[in-house]
Amino acid sequence: MKISIKTRIWLLGLVSLTGILLVLAIQYHVSSEVLAENAEMVDRLEQTDRLSRLAHELQRERGLSSAFLSQREESVHAELRAQRLATDHRVDNLDARQRGALAGLASMAAMRERVSRAELETTVAFNFYTEILSSILADVTRMANAPGAHPMRSDLFAHAGLIHAKEYLGQARAGLAAAPAARRIDPAWVAAMGRLVGLFESHLDLILRDANPALKEAMLAALREPEMVSARHIIAEAMAGRTPEQIGVPRRDWYAAITAGVDLLREMERYSLIELQAEATQRQVKTRNQILLQRGALLHWRFEPTGAPLKGARLLWTLPGSNPPPATLPLDDIEGVERALPEGGAGFLRSRFSALAGWSVDASALEVYEGLHAA
Repeated sequence: MKISIKTRIWLLGLVSLTGILLVLAIQYHVSSEVLAENAEMVDRLEQTDRLSRLAHELQRERGLSSAFLSQREESVHAELRAQRLATDHRVDNLDARQRGALAGLASMAAMRERVSRAELETTVAFNFYTEILSSILADVTRMANAPGAHPMRSDLFAHAGLIHAKEYLGQARAGLAAAPAARRIDPAWVAAMGRLVGLFESHLDLILRDANPALKEAMLAALREPEMVSARHIIAEAMAGRTPEQIGVPRRDWYAAITAGVDLLREMERYSLIELQAEATQRQVKTRNQILLQRGALLHWRFEPTGAPLKGARLLWTLPGSNPPPATLPLDDIEGVERALPEGGAGFLRSRFSALAGWSVDASALEVYEGLHAA
């Protein structure tokens, strides 16, 4: 069956249109997934920010609650009441899912009342706050381990390690308050401290392994700071049974020395999160702009070159000696297009149709063209 050149050109346009629509559909699908992945990373970092801020305030409230229960001083209680307001502010910033996922928040008011009345042992209050903090750390770890291939995933995992390291150093600080007398080794205490120190050091290693170069360099610098060197030195020497004189720091100053190390990690935590949030937002904006440009280019390609199938016939005017096409191609005039083709265009049609559509133009199609041209 012979197919006219007019039908061939319309079929070529239809194939081109179908191909472009397919490319558009694939691009929309892939780009939508990329945009959703970037938006999810921004959201995870925002949630991590809220949780880390709450963890910091809870750590402070835990320390002040322990201090009040051990000292029973009104000045400490006044500071504790102020700290509770700061903690409540961070709780209010959580969304409903986060508040529901954190064990112990619902019973915190009752615990505070018992602490204020000094009805508890210090360890009971400490363990209560530690349980809430453990649920926060679990939620942070869950977000860091969420599936996906986002390039910042390892950075978020490293940041989660930093939050864990700060908590374990804080717990080790509390453990020092129960340190046995100098030159006396308590195996149970050493084992408990060894667990906390091991968790602290392992999370430091995790940060240095997974962090980006900038965060890794900042973390290494922080570990060389005098506050961090002193904190790690005091803990290691106390676990070895050294006297305060041998350690070089009076026992009454141990808590403050470890606190300086905790505060240093808090500054690192804030720096890390600010950097990660800025990078994630920048990636999101850059990716969105790139995708909009890609979609615009595809839509331009769709409506400009193939708005009408015959517009592709502009490609036919490339034979040597052929006249340039008119400024406005008569796209609705198929006969005008055919008449404008140069002589000897049979071989040209074969190459053009083969290149553009992957077709093998048969002899009948060339006969149709030659017949049209002879007429």
